[in-house]
Amino acid sequence: MGKYIEQIGDKEEIIKSNPNNLINSLNNAKTEVQIDKNKYQILEYTIDYMNNLLKTIEKVNNCWNSLLNISISYQDEINYKKEVNYNGVNNSVEYIEKKEPEKINGIVNTTSDYLNMRNTPNGNIVSSIPPGTKVEILENDIDGWTKVKVDNLEAYVCSRYITLDSPLEVINTKTVTIPILNIRNYPNGNIISTLPHNSNVQILANSHNGWTKILFDGKIAYINSNDIN
Repeated sequence: MGKYIEQIGDKEEIIKSNPNNLINSLNNAKTEVQIDKNKYQILEYTIDYMNNLLKTIEKVNNCWNSLLNISISYQDEINYKKEVNYNGVNNSVEYIEKKEPEKINGIVNTTSDYLNMRNTPNGNIVSSIPPGTKVEILENDIDGWTKVKVDNLEAYVCSRYITLDSPLEVINTKTVTIPILNIRNYPNGNIISTLPHNSNVQILANSHNGWTKILFDGKIAYINSNDIN
């Protein structure tokens, strides 16, 4: 069978089957046979056979187009679901407009040294970026490391040396319970400062693997979770 072709710009798309060529040919043949039966020396029932054949083709065409329409509708639904978030609610379907995730940006806050970029947290150095470089945050701080993207390079940097464009959210405030609290640049990392007993600390995230992320001097830092209450 032929196919309907729709031109969309420079692209041709197949819309549905087109049996008209075959139907027209059979109709023409039937008409010619009816006009001059003797010329073709055809038995009487041949015309009935051709009529039945035409009806069969039309039925097949209708079924084919119905199946094709179902297929197109199903594919459209699949494509649509890729563009929206799909949720089942009380055995019904709810489509929610999909929103692109908001990009989070940051800036390298080192004073003079370049910031090393590593292939994994605490892994091999793959590059370095100068102070003031703008970066896209791909994965926010995890155990002192942040995954960033710079010039199509994705790598990990020490979270302390990245200042987020949006302010850090303090979720709680706790008090130092030991004489001297060590402040580190990341869990088990270097000590960058200390706080005395009874000092208040601003908590950015709940304890994770024994370490608590805090806001210190406007930047991300870490303390031992057991040293505060």
